[in-house]
Amino acid sequence: MRLIDEGQQFTERELIDLRNLVFPRIRPCLTLSYEPAKSTPDVGASYLWGHPDLLENQEWPKIAECSDWFSAKDQLPQDQHCAFLGQFRFSDLSETLLGRELPSSGGFSIFAITETDSLGIQETVVRPWSPEQQLVRFEPPEDLITDRLGDSCNSPKRPHTITLTEAISIPDAASPTFGALIPECKWSEKFGDLYSSMMAECNEDTLGIGGYLRGTSGDDPSPDTNHMRFVVLRVTPEAGIVHFAIPNEDIEKGCLNRVQYVWSDWDS
Repeated sequence: MRLIDEGQQFTERELIDLRNLVFPRIRPCLTLSYEPAKSTPDVGASYLWGHPDLLENQEWPKIAECSDWFSAKDQLPQDQHCAFLGQFRFSDLSETLLGRELPSSGGFSIFAITETDSLGIQETVVRPWSPEQQLVRFEPPEDLITDRLGDSCNSPKRPHTITLTEAISIPDAASPTFGALIPECKWSEKFGDLYSSMMAECNEDTLGIGGYLRGTSGDDPSPDTNHMRFVVLRVTPEAGIVHFAIPNEDIEKGCLNRVQYVWSDWDS
Protein backbone atom coordinates (compact mmCIF):
# COMPACT_ATOMS: atom_id res chain seq x y z
CA MET A 1 0.00 0.00 0.00
CA ARG A 2 1.18 3.56 -0.69
CA LEU A 3 0.45 6.08 2.05
CA ILE A 4 2.81 8.83 0.85
CA ASP A 5 2.09 10.49 -2.50
CA GLU A 6 5.04 11.23 -4.73
CA GLY A 7 4.44 14.95 -4.31
CA GLN A 8 4.72 14.82 -0.53
CA GLN A 9 8.15 15.62 0.92
CA PHE A 10 9.11 14.35 4.37
CA THR A 11 12.51 13.80 5.87
CA GLU A 12 13.31 10.44 7.39
CA ARG A 13 13.45 12.12 10.80
CA GLU A 14 9.94 13.55 10.36
CA LEU A 15 8.51 10.15 9.47
CA ILE A 16 10.24 8.48 12.41
CA ASP A 17 8.92 11.16 14.76
CA LEU A 18 5.40 10.68 13.37
CA ARG A 19 5.67 6.92 13.77
CA ASN A 20 6.84 7.30 17.36
CA LEU A 21 3.93 9.63 18.03
CA VAL A 22 1.20 7.50 16.48
CA PHE A 23 2.19 3.85 16.93
CA PRO A 24 2.08 3.84 20.77
CA ARG A 25 -1.51 5.12 20.53
CA ILE A 26 -2.77 2.31 18.28
CA ARG A 27 -5.61 0.39 19.92
CA PRO A 28 -7.24 -2.85 18.81
CA CYS A 29 -10.93 -2.69 18.02
CA LEU A 30 -13.75 -4.67 16.46
CA THR A 31 -16.06 -3.37 13.75
CA LEU A 32 -19.65 -4.55 13.97
CA SER A 33 -22.05 -5.61 11.23
CA TYR A 34 -25.33 -7.47 11.54
CA GLU A 35 -28.01 -9.34 9.60
CA PRO A 36 -31.36 -10.91 10.47
CA ALA A 37 -30.94 -14.14 12.42
CA LYS A 38 -32.03 -17.32 10.63
CA SER A 39 -32.90 -18.97 13.95
CA THR A 40 -33.43 -18.00 17.58
CA PRO A 41 -30.07 -17.14 19.24
CA ASP A 42 -28.89 -19.38 22.07
CA VAL A 43 -29.39 -18.12 25.61
CA GLY A 44 -26.33 -16.11 26.62
CA ALA A 45 -25.10 -15.65 23.03
CA SER A 46 -24.06 -12.34 21.46
CA TYR A 47 -26.77 -10.82 19.26
CA LEU A 48 -28.74 -7.63 18.63
CA TRP A 49 -32.45 -6.97 19.31
CA GLY A 50 -34.86 -9.86 19.70
CA HIS A 51 -35.54 -10.84 23.34
CA PRO A 52 -32.96 -10.38 26.12
CA ASP A 53 -31.44 -12.84 28.56
CA LEU A 54 -31.68 -11.72 32.19
CA LEU A 55 -31.24 -13.32 35.58
CA GLU A 56 -34.29 -15.34 36.57
CA ASN A 57 -35.08 -13.06 39.54
CA GLN A 58 -34.10 -9.85 37.73
CA GLU A 59 -36.54 -7.23 36.50
CA TRP A 60 -36.59 -5.89 32.96
CA PRO A 61 -34.98 -2.40 33.07
CA LYS A 62 -37.28 0.60 33.36
CA ILE A 63 -36.75 4.31 32.68
CA ALA A 64 -36.08 4.92 36.39
CA GLU A 65 -32.82 2.96 35.96
CA CYS A 66 -31.76 4.87 32.82
CA SER A 67 -29.07 7.47 32.28
CA ASP A 68 -30.12 11.13 32.16
CA TRP A 69 -27.89 12.37 29.36
CA PHE A 70 -30.54 14.71 27.94
CA SER A 71 -31.49 15.99 31.45
CA ALA A 72 -35.14 15.22 30.76
CA LYS A 73 -35.63 11.72 32.15
CA ASP A 74 -37.95 13.02 34.87
CA GLN A 75 -40.43 14.00 32.14
CA LEU A 76 -40.84 10.35 31.12
CA PRO A 77 -42.94 7.68 32.87
CA GLN A 78 -40.48 6.07 35.26
CA ASP A 79 -42.15 2.65 35.19
CA GLN A 80 -42.00 2.34 31.37
CA HIS A 81 -39.82 -0.58 30.29
CA CYS A 82 -36.76 -0.02 28.08
CA ALA A 83 -36.16 -1.53 24.65
CA PHE A 84 -33.54 -4.25 24.32
CA LEU A 85 -30.70 -3.29 21.94
CA GLY A 86 -28.42 -6.30 22.27
CA GLN A 87 -26.05 -8.36 24.39
CA PHE A 88 -22.41 -9.42 24.14
CA ARG A 89 -20.71 -12.47 25.65
CA PHE A 90 -17.03 -11.79 26.37
CA SER A 91 -16.01 -15.34 25.44
CA ASP A 92 -17.22 -14.66 21.87
CA LEU A 93 -14.45 -12.04 21.63
CA SER A 94 -11.70 -14.11 23.23
CA GLU A 95 -9.91 -15.04 19.97
CA THR A 96 -9.42 -11.39 19.00
CA LEU A 97 -6.64 -9.01 19.97
CA LEU A 98 -9.13 -6.80 21.79
CA GLY A 99 -10.56 -9.87 23.50
CA ARG A 100 -7.23 -10.43 25.23
CA GLU A 101 -7.81 -7.17 27.10
CA LEU A 102 -11.33 -8.17 28.14
CA PRO A 103 -12.59 -10.63 30.76
CA SER A 104 -12.69 -14.21 29.51
CA SER A 105 -16.25 -14.78 30.69
CA GLY A 106 -19.43 -12.92 31.56
CA GLY A 107 -20.89 -10.20 29.38
CA PHE A 108 -23.29 -7.27 29.20
CA SER A 109 -26.64 -6.17 27.78
CA ILE A 110 -27.74 -2.72 26.61
CA PHE A 111 -31.26 -1.29 26.80
CA ALA A 112 -32.58 2.11 25.71
CA ILE A 113 -35.73 4.20 25.66
CA THR A 114 -36.59 6.57 22.80
CA GLU A 115 -39.15 9.39 23.07
CA THR A 116 -39.98 10.99 19.73
CA ASP A 117 -43.12 13.12 20.13
CA SER A 118 -42.11 16.04 22.37
CA LEU A 119 -38.57 15.61 23.76
CA GLY A 120 -36.65 13.79 21.04
CA ILE A 121 -34.39 11.93 23.48
CA GLN A 122 -32.80 8.54 24.10
CA GLU A 123 -31.58 7.23 27.44
CA THR A 124 -29.80 3.94 28.12
CA VAL A 125 -29.06 1.17 30.62
CA VAL A 126 -25.99 -1.11 30.63
CA ARG A 127 -26.44 -4.40 32.51
CA PRO A 128 -23.34 -6.58 33.11
CA TRP A 129 -23.55 -10.26 34.02
CA SER A 130 -21.06 -12.60 35.68
CA PRO A 131 -20.15 -16.09 34.43
CA GLU A 132 -21.63 -17.82 37.44
CA GLN A 133 -25.02 -16.16 36.94
CA GLN A 134 -27.73 -18.19 35.18
CA LEU A 135 -29.48 -16.33 32.36
CA VAL A 136 -33.08 -16.82 31.24
CA ARG A 137 -34.77 -15.60 28.04
CA PHE A 138 -37.45 -12.96 28.76
CA GLU A 139 -40.54 -12.07 26.75
CA PRO A 140 -41.11 -8.31 26.15
CA PRO A 141 -43.53 -6.40 28.40
CA GLU A 142 -46.80 -5.14 26.96
CA ASP A 143 -45.80 -1.44 27.10
CA LEU A 144 -42.99 -2.13 24.60
CA ILE A 145 -45.27 -3.98 22.22
CA THR A 146 -47.71 -1.06 22.12
CA ASP A 147 -44.90 1.58 22.40
CA ARG A 148 -46.64 4.92 22.87
CA LEU A 149 -43.36 6.80 23.43
CA GLY A 150 -41.13 6.05 20.50
CA ASP A 151 -43.28 5.62 17.39
CA SER A 152 -42.29 1.89 17.30
CA CYS A 153 -38.59 2.58 18.05
CA ASN A 154 -39.02 0.78 21.38
CA SER A 155 -41.10 -2.13 20.09
CA PRO A 156 -39.38 -5.54 19.86
CA LYS A 157 -37.36 -6.13 16.69
CA ARG A 158 -36.32 -9.32 14.94
CA PRO A 159 -33.05 -10.70 16.37
CA HIS A 160 -29.91 -10.09 14.32
CA THR A 161 -26.68 -12.04 14.34
CA ILE A 162 -23.44 -10.13 14.82
CA THR A 163 -20.24 -10.25 12.79
CA LEU A 164 -17.19 -8.71 14.48
CA THR A 165 -14.13 -7.94 12.36
CA GLU A 166 -10.74 -7.06 13.80
CA ALA A 167 -9.33 -3.64 13.01
CA ILE A 168 -7.06 -1.07 14.61
CA SER A 169 -7.88 2.42 15.81
CA ILE A 170 -5.90 5.65 16.03
CA PRO A 171 -7.11 9.02 17.40
CA ASP A 172 -8.95 11.48 15.19
CA ALA A 173 -6.57 14.37 14.61
CA ALA A 174 -9.51 16.79 14.64
CA SER A 175 -10.70 15.55 18.03
CA PRO A 176 -10.75 18.25 20.72
CA THR A 177 -9.91 15.46 23.19
CA PHE A 178 -7.01 13.71 21.45
CA GLY A 179 -5.95 16.17 18.74
CA ALA A 180 -3.32 17.87 20.91
CA LEU A 181 -1.52 14.51 21.27
CA ILE A 182 -0.90 14.30 17.52
CA PRO A 183 -0.03 17.85 16.36
CA GLU A 184 0.17 18.81 12.68
CA CYS A 185 -2.01 15.84 11.67
CA LYS A 186 -5.29 17.63 10.99
CA TRP A 187 -6.57 18.05 7.46
CA SER A 188 -4.56 20.75 5.60
CA GLU A 189 -1.75 20.62 8.17
CA LYS A 190 1.72 19.21 7.52
CA PHE A 191 0.87 15.54 8.03
CA GLY A 192 -2.86 15.86 7.31
CA ASP A 193 -3.04 13.85 4.07
CA LEU A 194 -0.68 11.18 5.36
CA TYR A 195 -2.54 10.81 8.64
CA SER A 196 -5.90 10.61 6.85
CA SER A 197 -4.49 7.78 4.73
CA MET A 198 -3.30 6.02 7.87
CA MET A 199 -6.77 6.28 9.41
CA ALA A 200 -8.36 4.85 6.26
CA GLU A 201 -6.01 1.85 6.33
CA CYS A 202 -7.10 1.02 9.88
CA ASN A 203 -10.46 -0.24 8.50
CA GLU A 204 -12.27 1.05 11.58
CA ASP A 205 -16.02 1.68 11.32
CA THR A 206 -18.55 3.73 13.30
CA LEU A 207 -20.23 0.72 14.91
CA GLY A 208 -18.07 -1.52 17.05
CA ILE A 209 -16.24 -2.23 20.28
CA GLY A 210 -12.97 -0.82 21.60
CA GLY A 211 -10.60 1.71 20.09
CA TYR A 212 -11.29 5.44 19.95
CA LEU A 213 -14.66 7.15 19.77
CA ARG A 214 -15.53 9.13 16.64
CA GLY A 215 -18.09 11.87 16.36
CA THR A 216 -21.08 10.91 14.19
CA SER A 217 -22.50 14.41 14.63
CA GLY A 218 -20.51 17.08 16.41
CA ASP A 219 -17.10 16.50 17.95
CA ASP A 220 -15.50 13.38 19.37
CA PRO A 221 -17.61 12.57 22.45
CA SER A 222 -14.74 11.07 24.50
CA PRO A 223 -14.88 12.40 28.09
CA ASP A 224 -11.06 12.67 28.22
CA THR A 225 -7.90 10.90 27.07
CA ASN A 226 -8.25 8.33 29.86
CA HIS A 227 -11.38 6.84 28.26
CA MET A 228 -11.75 4.51 25.30
CA ARG A 229 -14.72 3.50 23.19
CA PHE A 230 -16.70 0.80 24.97
CA VAL A 231 -19.30 0.14 22.29
CA VAL A 232 -21.23 2.04 19.62
CA LEU A 233 -24.54 0.51 18.49
CA ARG A 234 -27.63 1.27 16.48
CA VAL A 235 -30.86 1.66 18.42
CA THR A 236 -32.89 -0.07 15.69
CA PRO A 237 -31.65 -1.94 12.61
CA GLU A 238 -32.31 1.17 10.51
CA ALA A 239 -31.73 4.23 12.70
CA GLY A 240 -30.27 5.79 15.81
CA ILE A 241 -26.73 5.48 17.15
CA VAL A 242 -25.65 5.47 20.81
CA HIS A 243 -22.03 5.85 21.98
CA PHE A 244 -20.53 4.52 25.21
CA ALA A 245 -17.11 5.18 26.79
CA ILE A 246 -15.24 3.36 29.55
CA PRO A 247 -12.13 4.29 31.59
CA ASN A 248 -9.04 2.61 30.13
CA GLU A 249 -8.19 0.82 33.36
CA ASP A 250 -11.71 -0.61 33.77
CA ILE A 251 -11.96 -2.57 30.53
CA GLU A 252 -9.37 -5.19 31.48
CA LYS A 253 -10.92 -5.67 34.90
CA GLY A 254 -14.32 -6.25 33.36
CA CYS A 255 -15.63 -3.47 35.59
CA LEU A 256 -18.61 -1.89 33.84
CA ASN A 257 -19.82 0.30 36.70
CA ARG A 258 -18.30 3.41 35.13
CA VAL A 259 -19.43 2.89 31.54
CA GLN A 260 -20.74 6.25 30.32
CA TYR A 261 -23.39 7.01 27.73
CA VAL A 262 -21.66 9.89 25.94
CA TRP A 263 -23.50 10.64 22.69
CA SER A 264 -26.76 10.03 20.86
CA ASP A 265 -27.75 10.42 17.24
CA TRP A 266 -31.30 9.34 17.79
CA ASP A 267 -32.58 10.43 14.36
CA SER A 268 -29.58 9.23 12.29
